[in-house]
Amino acid sequence: MAAWDELDRELLRTALLPLSAPTARKTARPAAVAALLAPSPHGVQLLLIRRAERAGDPWSGHMALPGGHAELQDSDLLATAVRETREELGVQLDPERHGLGTIEDLSPLRSMDLLVRPFVFALETMPALDLSAEVAEASWISVRDIPGPSASVPHEVRHNAQTLAFPSFRVGDYPVWGFTYRVIHSLLDRVARAKL
Repeated sequence: MAAWDELDRELLRTALLPLSAPTARKTARPAAVAALLAPSPHGVQLLLIRRAERAGDPWSGHMALPGGHAELQDSDLLATAVRETREELGVQLDPERHGLGTIEDLSPLRSMDLLVRPFVFALETMPALDLSAEVAEASWISVRDIPGPSASVPHEVRHNAQTLAFPSFRVGDYPVWGFTYRVIHSLLDRVARAKL
């Protein structure tokens, strides 16, 4: 899997926590996201979405991974990731066939009471997408082209009368920063360590 040219499922399973790993802590607001990987002639691709612009949504217009809050009908957070991916993208994931594992639970910086479980899935091909009204657009990006932290660029955000700078990289006209940036780099770091 040098430079992510091939989708090495066994390496990824070694690098990740199991799909059934226990959550880090109980929270009133559990959520899940799905990192979808697919092979292509240009190396392994990762699917990112840009959230639709909506008043009152703190992540309105942000680049993100598909996902959302757990609902009562979800048997667990894996079911949440599968449901949200189907609802937002029209992609039906089969956890037994596509599920590789998870990384550590993370909280977005502006919502520490929200605990999100990132799940990683490997697809056989890049599927056709049917975007919901929650998604403005979707982009497949080459994993090998994602810059490392040392090559990140600062993304400035106004928060509580302060200007804060976060590491980021760009996908077209939009920055990938914050929670999504952290999930992607946690995944890349885990794979890099597993390859040693």
